[in-house]
Amino acid sequence: MPKKITIQHIYQEIGQLIDNNYKSNDFMKLHIPLDFKINRLRQKLVKTGIEKGLSHQVTLKYSQRLDKLIIKSLFLKLHV
Repeated sequence: MPKKITIQHIYQEIGQLIDNNYKSNDFMKLHIPLDFKINRLRQKLVKTGIEKGLSHQVTLKYSQRLDKLIIKSLFLKLHV
């Protein structure tokens, strides 16, 4: 019986493709909608916060990046 594919599985697969794409110099960066990037970064932030703690350097880095994306999203929504 084939494996059931959920929307979360699809998001994870797309997220891995995005991560690999940003790490690779061989491919152009994908143009992903800002809301998807925000949700992906939120997932990373929560996972890292649970695993490493809220004051860990990686958690703080994700938090700062998320703040910037949210501000950018709000700015674009208000000025477009």
